[in-house]
Amino acid sequence: MKNRILSFSFFLVLLINTLSLSSQVVYDTIIKGDSLLVKMISEEGILLDLDEERWESDTFLFSLDNFQRYKFFNNEFPFISLGNIGSPAYNFNFFTGNLIQSSFLSAFDVYTFKRCDFYSVNRPFTSIQYTNGYKAEQTLNIFHSQNFLPLFNIAFGFNKINSTGFYAGQKTDVTGFFISTHYTTKNKRYASGLIIGEDNLKSSENGGIRYLDDFYGDVFENRELLETRLDVDLNKAKTTGIRRNLKVIQQLGVFRIRSDSASASLYRLKFAHEFTYNKSIRRYEDLYPNSGYYDAVFIDSIKTNDIISVNPLNNNLKTNIYLGGGNNIVFMGGYEFWRHNQNWITDTNFNNIYTGVTWSTHRDYFVFDANAKTVIDGYNKGDFEVKSNMEIRNKMGKGYFNVEIRNEEAPFFLKRYYSNHFDWEYNDFSKRNFYSGCLGYLLNRFSLNTYVQGISMRNIFYIDAYGYPKQYLYDLYSFKVGISGKLKWWRLNLFPHIYYQSISEKNIVPIPNVVSVTSLFYSSKLFKSALLLQVGADVFYYSKYYGYGYMPATGMFYLQNEMEVGNYPYIDLFMNVKIKRVKCFIKYEHANAGMNGYNFMSVPYYPNSGRALRVGLWWGFLN
Repeated sequence: MKNRILSFSFFLVLLINTLSLSSQVVYDTIIKGDSLLVKMISEEGILLDLDEERWESDTFLFSLDNFQRYKFFNNEFPFISLGNIGSPAYNFNFFTGNLIQSSFLSAFDVYTFKRCDFYSVNRPFTSIQYTNGYKAEQTLNIFHSQNFLPLFNIAFGFNKINSTGFYAGQKTDVTGFFISTHYTTKNKRYASGLIIGEDNLKSSENGGIRYLDDFYGDVFENRELLETRLDVDLNKAKTTGIRRNLKVIQQLGVFRIRSDSASASLYRLKFAHEFTYNKSIRRYEDLYPNSGYYDAVFIDSIKTNDIISVNPLNNNLKTNIYLGGGNNIVFMGGYEFWRHNQNWITDTNFNNIYTGVTWSTHRDYFVFDANAKTVIDGYNKGDFEVKSNMEIRNKMGKGYFNVEIRNEEAPFFLKRYYSNHFDWEYNDFSKRNFYSGCLGYLLNRFSLNTYVQGISMRNIFYIDAYGYPKQYLYDLYSFKVGISGKLKWWRLNLFPHIYYQSISEKNIVPIPNVVSVTSLFYSSKLFKSALLLQVGADVFYYSKYYGYGYMPATGMFYLQNEMEVGNYPYIDLFMNVKIKRVKCFIKYEHANAGMNGYNFMSVPYYPNSGRALRVGLWWGFLN
């Protein structure tokens, strides 16, 4: 271990010296006073002609804050995994509303691209991020965006995760990409956009550690030797998945109006069409189905080869009417076609016809958005969703209030599924009812966000201790209060994110009461402010609870009451360095592993990673 630390330290010193020379070339090409602005544009933003879109500038893109948290993909944190980056994971924040996987690939949602935005930049921009560490862990992320014409943009993203893991049968490999284009005429009468993307997911399935006493004890003096020799329950099993996405939008405005208001629409009437096509495939393979890990083998005792896929296609038409004063009303309707396929049963197709309305008010000091959608015919007939968001803004910050109501059918694969180890048919589930409200205030000065949230649910879906989908036919209530911020004094920084949550039925929805992710670090500018340095620690903690178990054959997390997890702090020591437009970090991950025992599991029988040294580099190019 000492040799590794010396090697990584030498690498870091060499890297910093190299970057300090190389980044000077990039910096010299920057025109003084001409900063980078990357604008992320949603479809709704185009439709409503909103000027207050989300802008990411030099301040954000090149910020060093939380740079070492490279595993918080898509800002999905905190989340729980099987112990290796790229392995199945779930968000134990109950208030996301996703209490059960909405698809058979939901366990990989945290790693895949969020393809919901188009882009516009005032100058070509490219970023490259690479990390490397112990146990062959590597991640690579590349992003490029360029406006070839003032109003025509092309963006490209690539994402790669690869790791062998600490224990046998943990190898993961995630590869994803997307390409998006966005065009708007100068008078904004016509706009179009295209997004295509694909994710390829590979994860070995080891079924967890077979003998926990070997892991907790000191069978081997050398823990690295122990990690490679621990017996696991599955030796020749793996999950692979594919996600493909296509989205095309077109919008046309008529009856142009003149207005001095920044939030006013340019056209009295707008028509929009959106076409989306998605394909998701999950394959589970096992060369030893009779290993004894599963209770039953229904189809093939020689080899398991379960395949499930879904292909949704959606056409959506919208009409936006601008009413003046920053007010818009949007009417929409659409048609969905779904094809479900499993290799052991007949394909199932169904349709949905839906309609909805949206009200939007956007002003400098006040924002209100509300939308309602209902399915009037098809498999999901009777489903409806109502969402509203209100913000009151001033110079100090903003107060906000969100409400969400949903009434929804169970995902089809929870009703009918047949595989080598699991079989359920025609589960007669009632629709799930979901009610949520959140009240909070964001103080600009310290990015201090305080909030309180409540949920009421009925007829929720869950996976029981045997791995089968069930429904809880009674009311369930939950409450949450949280705070996050960026507190700074002198050169000391404290970035807390802490929340408390409770639930009326922990035996149906197990969640930890307390969750905390906090950074404490020292920051300083050196060499005439040419170098920014941060040195400190991250601490991740959640209270004890009966965490979900994991079922490899279905890729779903299920209830269990045999083992409690939590009440254990994960401490990462880090050093972040920024030189001009280059950032790098060195991190000693889980530095406290073994100092107070080895009770660091988030999923029963799946230990988290031990101590590991990681290094990372991010480089932004302005062309």
